[in-house]
Amino acid sequence: MPKAGSLSAAVLEAIRGLPPEAQVTALHSLREFETTFGLTGESLSRVLSDDGIGEDFRAFAAWITGATCRRKLAGLLVHLTKSNLEEKVLWEVVKALCALRKGEDAFLSLLRSPVPVARAAAAYGLGCLGSTKAGPELCRLLLDATETPSVRGHAAEALGQVGSASSLEALLEATHVPEVEVRFWATYALGRIGAESATSRLEELIATDHEVLDGWWSVSEEASSALREISGGEPESE
Repeated sequence: MPKAGSLSAAVLEAIRGLPPEAQVTALHSLREFETTFGLTGESLSRVLSDDGIGEDFRAFAAWITGATCRRKLAGLLVHLTKSNLEEKVLWEVVKALCALRKGEDAFLSLLRSPVPVARAAAAYGLGCLGSTKAGPELCRLLLDATETPSVRGHAAEALGQVGSASSLEALLEATHVPEVEVRFWATYALGRIGAESATSRLEELIATDHEVLDGWWSVSEEASSALREISGGEPESE
């Protein structure tokens, strides 16, 4: 196992890769974590395993695990997906597993969680891993009108990352639903898949769907980006 000093250096290197404003927050979290628990593989494992420790510390421990590729803790992270984690911790655990390229089966199980945020995080994770096994289940979630828009949106985004043409029909159908979050991410996914047969529908969206997704842009703008991607151009950067 790496010495504490080398782990600290790896964490600092990961922090340097963050946006400037995030670096400040991460450095503060690192100081608090080191002061309270020390910074070793053992302390990361202890903090992750103890649900009596505050969610900020546990979430940061998960972030460190992924950011520094602590592969020996992958099994613990997988086990944690079966627990009733706080939302902040859950997302960092899922992201850490994505960084380690682990957790596909755990995410597939998590898609059946009764907790919407867990289903959303699972869809996100499956997209990050490019899970081809997840396609049918992600399509089911995408087209489930009783599902939350967040879960459906994450399912659509994941289908785009998986890149399977078998999801084309479901994605096209999803561009007609009332929820802008679902339409936006279904449109994004059509561009990622490179579905030329979606061209006419994307042109319709460019002309008609000007609703804006909070924090992003309009569906019509995303459709323009998707159409460029299908045509062999580069999508606009975020």
